[in-house]
Amino acid sequence: MVRRCIYCGTETDLSKSDIIPDALTNGKIINPNACRVAHNNKFSDMFEDEVISKLAFITNELDIKSSKGNQYARYSANVIVDGTEYTTKMNADTDLFNKKIMRSIDGKSLIGPMNRIKEMKGIDYGKIAETDINQIEIEKRVSIDIGGFFSQKIHRLAAKIAFEWYCLNNNVADRLNAFESIIEFITTGKGIDPVRIIGSEDIYNLINQMSDLGSHSLFAYVAGDGTVNILVSLFGIAIYNVRICDCIMQECSYNAMFLTINLDAKKIGFKFISQNALGQELQKGFQQVGMFNGLQFMCPNNINDTSITCKMLYFLSGIYDADLPFNDESTEELTETIKKTLEQGFKYFGINNKRTKKICK
Repeated sequence: MVRRCIYCGTETDLSKSDIIPDALTNGKIINPNACRVAHNNKFSDMFEDEVISKLAFITNELDIKSSKGNQYARYSANVIVDGTEYTTKMNADTDLFNKKIMRSIDGKSLIGPMNRIKEMKGIDYGKIAETDINQIEIEKRVSIDIGGFFSQKIHRLAAKIAFEWYCLNNNVADRLNAFESIIEFITTGKGIDPVRIIGSEDIYNLINQMSDLGSHSLFAYVAGDGTVNILVSLFGIAIYNVRICDCIMQECSYNAMFLTINLDAKKIGFKFISQNALGQELQKGFQQVGMFNGLQFMCPNNINDTSITCKMLYFLSGIYDADLPFNDESTEELTETIKKTLEQGFKYFGINNKRTKKICK
């Protein structure tokens, strides 16, 4: 079979696309059918880099760094040292006093390594004082722009992740006309936006039962109206519903799928032709081990199947018939949902320390 780009159909200069950008995950999933110049490379400038920048504080705190440069993404922070507030961009807390020179917001003070300060021109040496940073109070303030979770660029990223993952699992290696609408949105930002942010706490609870906080999860299903959809969960903080196409396609057999990528890069997932096929697999996958008070006790045939819980939760979720609550824009209710999941994540990973204050706006 001749491989072609899933976006434009060209046979030349195909490359391996990181379905989830490298800087957002410790575990790669690759689609090998995206042309290098026109699509794979350009997506970084079109929308990926901005999303990575907006989420930099989260990826830093979760110890996620790009393997390409072996660096954490940079984020903006205000640092208060002994009552004076400084502004800086940083990759990690170790940057603060080892190599950076920070200027105070009022422009009257500088702080940094003594040797770097002395190398600066126009410095009044009589006003330089040494400070032991271990003996003074330091507070870091980071503003997290909630609006970034509702931007068109994160919608385009969610659509790209869903589309490339769906094509990978269904061995799509060419441009198919049924994907024309989602391709137009990913590549140009025009046309119908197939992405909606989920507002239902039940869906967040479902995904977080199937995966750990901080993980990325993908959940493909056929809705009651016959459309093929994928839930894209970024860190368990924001979940997007991406409409892939209007109906099940002959070329794409698998439409009941799940994948979670943990922070340690471990992956748990499965794919089935349909929900019914998954149900049949579950029925065959258990054996009766006893009875008590008229109740059957069942045990998995394969106790090493790490995906069994996810399969059961998927099958029992009832998402296929649900009218998922979402909105086109950032509403107060949806904003509060994102703030809540962010705070849950911070507490889960112990980020809620006294020296870092997070401001959601």
